[in-house]
Parts: sequence; C-alpha cells; structure tokens
Amino acid sequence: MAASSSAILAESWPPDGRVRIRMAEAVVSDPPVDEPDVIDLVSRLVGKSLVTTVNAPDGLRYQLLEMLRQYGRDRLAERGDVDRYQQRLLAWATSGTEQLESVIRTPPGPSTSRRSRPGGPGS
Repeated sequence: MAASSSAILAESWPPDGRVRIRMAEAVVSDPPVDEPDVIDLVSRLVGKSLVTTVNAPDGLRYQLLEMLRQYGRDRLAERGDVDRYQQRLLAWATSGTEQLESVIRTPPGPSTSRRSRPGGPGS
C-alpha cells in the first residue's frame, strides 16, 4: 500500500477519533483502500505509533493521533467530501441500530418461554 493509503485513511477516520475495526472497514474503506486492506493498514499505523489501541468496555478500539485526524478532516473539507463520509458513518450506525432492533424485537424462543421462567406458569 502506498503512503497515499495512509492519507486516505486519516482523511476518512470518524470524527471522535476512536473506532472498532468493523466500523473502520465500513466507513474508511474507499479506493484506493479496499475493505480487506483496512486491518493491514491500521496494523501498520499502530506499528508506527500513528494509531494507538484503547481498551474500551465494549472491546478494543483504535485511535488516530489527533493531529493526523485533524489533518485528514481538513483535507476532506478542502475536497468537499466531509458530507460523504458523514453519510457513510451514519449508514454504518443505522445498520447497527437496525440489527440490534431486530434482535430485541425477535420473539422469545422455547428456552425463554413463560414456562421456563421462575414464577411463570408451570413453575
């Protein structure tokens, strides 16, 4: 991967600076950075101390150095691409919300029926 891939990654990094790898794959991947290349590129940037790892309650996150994140945002703004990446981030978040909603709204299976709950019928 060329150095330009690192610049593209910095430009498209989400605004809060911390991402999980699946989020990076969905939001950051864009030619010349293909989705399968995102993990490799993030790993290289971690190796160069340009991206740090952060242990969060929901798992490992990656954080781009603030000066690089700001540099990338400035380049996006110069090209008029900020809205495009905000829409990609919104689409990723909406997809996750829809998946969560479908899990929450799924009717309980046999193992969670009223008969198996303490205090329910059949107890």
